[in-house]
Amino acid sequence: MAIRNQKVVATIEARMTSTRLPGKVLLPAGGKPLLQVLVERMRRVGRVDQIVIATTINPTDDGVADLGAKLGVGVFRGSEDDVLGRVSGALRAHGAGICVEITGDCPLVDPAIIDEALDAFAEANPPRVYVSNSDPQRAVPAGLDVQVFSAEALFQLDREAVDPVDREHVSSGFYRPENAARWNPLFVTH
Repeated sequence: MAIRNQKVVATIEARMTSTRLPGKVLLPAGGKPLLQVLVERMRRVGRVDQIVIATTINPTDDGVADLGAKLGVGVFRGSEDDVLGRVSGALRAHGAGICVEITGDCPLVDPAIIDEALDAFAEANPPRVYVSNSDPQRAVPAGLDVQVFSAEALFQLDREAVDPVDREHVSSGFYRPENAARWNPLFVTH
């Protein structure tokens, strides 16, 4: 699946209601909120056309949305529990053809690793709709994982997914063993 002529949107899923560490995306690191650190790192990825923070409609996430606006990135607000629907909505609202999915709890993701995943996506032969360095064939420590996929393929998942696990874990439908023949996921090593 070539990237040429398709808008590449990086989505960052971020919310304040983490159960392990509430408010972590706005905690300071080096004098900046962690979410800002992540946005600054994402701006170093060569092929990303736009960054969009996909947060929730909850009032607790007003600060996340405000920071996104302050940083000049897109902001999309949707369901807290239906993360697949939220990311899909963000991609539709911003005219994405390709998605680079990053979670807000990965503020130190390496732009070079994202570039490698985008290269693998663009150069895959045969073409793939999903490329990752993450589970179930993890190639990097947690926090450095990236997923790249066709927005249209995600829209299909969004229309079809009924399992709450798939609604919560955006792209799990691409790599479930029973879906391997349909989606033919590519797992990269760096």
